[in-house]
This record gives sequence, structure tokens and C-alpha cells, in this order.
Amino acid sequence: KGHTNNIGLVLVQPHQQVFRDPFIPNVITGLSAVIRSFGYRLLVEHIDDLDHLITISNLLKGGEVAGIVLSTFEGLEEILAPLIDDGYPMVMLDESPASSCSVLLDHWAGVRIAAEHIASLERYPVACICFGPANPYVDKRLRRFCDTIEQRTGRVVEQRYIRYGQFEPESGYVAMKSL
Repeated sequence: KGHTNNIGLVLVQPHQQVFRDPFIPNVITGLSAVIRSFGYRLLVEHIDDLDHLITISNLLKGGEVAGIVLSTFEGLEEILAPLIDDGYPMVMLDESPASSCSVLLDHWAGVRIAAEHIASLERYPVACICFGPANPYVDKRLRRFCDTIEQRTGRVVEQRYIRYGQFEPESGYVAMKSL
């Protein structure tokens, strides 16, 4: 809809996650390779403060980008729904409303495969360090991990062996030492 050869990749994530998440560079390089073959360039916009979500609307309505690939839909319905209804091109990574396009990631398969491998090692107790508490995505993945371990081994992952970290190695180290 914009009159430019830029496609925007909007990362709505904490600063630490953007620069330490191994998934992000793969998205950037893969997306760049594909859109470049069609004569487009990638513009990356990082939003780590929800007060700056208007940036998404400004990029599209201002014609700075021809379309947007968005790292998340969670919590952005209020700003995105009118843009989708107005026909602005958007692709959501992982989740989206029925009226928009998305690329779905199979987090469940990854969690299941990791949990099955750990269960096959037959070493107990099983511990888990995951990203911060009170994150709906993390909570679902952790539940799936624990359920898979219990299904495969008959053993419960005890709460005392679950720790939370952030997107920096130091927090994982501290969590590991606390186990």
C-alpha cells in the first residue's frame, strides 16, 4: 500500500531479547534474501516501549514501508485491527487474527522434541530454566515441557526445579547456580 521499496520488520520485544534471541538474525537474513529478490529492502524497527506502538501506524500510513512483518500480535490488537481492516499489508510471525496473514512457528514440536530427548536420558530430577515468569507464551511452553516429561517418564517436574532467566547469559548462570 505504501509507495516505497521498503518492507518493515517491526520487533516488539524487550531490548535484551532482540539482541540475544538466535531466532531474530535468522528472520532478518531470511526475510532480506527473499524480499531483495523482488527489489525490496528491509527496514528494521525495534519497539521496546508499548507507548511507541504508534510507530507501526506511522510507518504504514506515512508510506515509509510497503508492508510490515510483525514479530508479535499479542497485546497489539487495538492498534493493528484498524490497519488490517484498512488493507495495509501485514504478516504476523506466529499468531494473527483471522483477517491477516501469518507465518506459524511450531514451538510445540520443538518443546516436545526437547522434552522427549531429556526424558530418554533417564536422569532425575529434571530441571528447567526458561524466560521470565508471567509470559503467556513461556507459560504454555513450560506446561507442555512438564506434561511431556510426565507422560514419558511418569515423573513430575517439581516446581522447585523451575527457574526463570532473562535474555542475558548471566541470568541463566545465576538460575543454574540456584538449582
